[in-house]
Amino acid sequence: MKFLKIAAILLVVIAALDFAIGKLLHHYYFTEKYGKDAEMTYVFTKVNSDVIITGSSRARRNYNPNIIGDSLNMSCYNAGHDGQSLFYDLALLKVLNQRYHPKLVVVDLLPEEIYYNPIHYDRLSVLLPYYHDFFEIRNTVNLRGLDKIDTSATWYKVLPLNKEKVKLLSNIYPYNSTLYDIIMGHYKKEKYALSGFYPLQETLTPDKAKDILRQYKELYSKPSAKLIDPNKVNYLKALIEMCQRNNIKVVIALSPAIEYIDREEAYETIGTIAAEHNIPFMDYTLHKELLNLNYFADNHMNFNGANQFSSELGHELKSYMDTTK
Repeated sequence: MKFLKIAAILLVVIAALDFAIGKLLHHYYFTEKYGKDAEMTYVFTKVNSDVIITGSSRARRNYNPNIIGDSLNMSCYNAGHDGQSLFYDLALLKVLNQRYHPKLVVVDLLPEEIYYNPIHYDRLSVLLPYYHDFFEIRNTVNLRGLDKIDTSATWYKVLPLNKEKVKLLSNIYPYNSTLYDIIMGHYKKEKYALSGFYPLQETLTPDKAKDILRQYKELYSKPSAKLIDPNKVNYLKALIEMCQRNNIKVVIALSPAIEYIDREEAYETIGTIAAEHNIPFMDYTLHKELLNLNYFADNHMNFNGANQFSSELGHELKSYMDTTK
């Protein structure tokens, strides 16, 4: 009995510390003024632009929202996030949908981004600090736990368990590995980018381009690297359908890339989904005038390339918006 009492007291103390420290971290995380965390909080809580651009670092680097906004005569914000996927895109739009409805959403999506990649599940950790504040993202965050479980195992069939849900019982867990960023977010005076646009300034050399193409070819040479992820397919459909229910126009755009895009199952899958939902599928990966090394810094466009692409996309988006009024 003495052991049980000590254990109970210890559990209460641990729970109290977890709650207190977690609340403290939560306060300082959401009051950051500088850096990527502050920018993400700003997007989740304050952005109300007419046009929202989503996607990975390709969206973040390739789309100049000021040029696109000027073409459409609308406010535009680039909400692309480095290393993220359709999982993040839908979570973001669900949060925005609770505050307001943008007029247009542009989803940057290369065909290979719909392949299964476990790193896209791991990178959902960026959403952990928002888990308890925004119920809309919880199913998305919980994908981190499901991806790590062998659902064919006997024990799982008897007792299905999402480890991510268990971890999130802790108030400290969402802020694992964020302490340095929280400190810098209060003291390192580095403002987030205007309208979410982070252009690159370098110019790609022919040798670097060859190296990127070689790496790309090696990465997708194995059939195991070309497996369509059913979760991503469902998320793309859910994103489109949520926008359409709320009278938000949505476009899938493929920004220019130096690597060759095979017209394989991934491309056909995205095209089929776009056709089924009657939305535009704007493919700029084959626009020869944009496939110029002077327009690229690596596999992302540089500032000049982003401006040229954004100008052309802006005109096409304007035509689309004008004809669908």
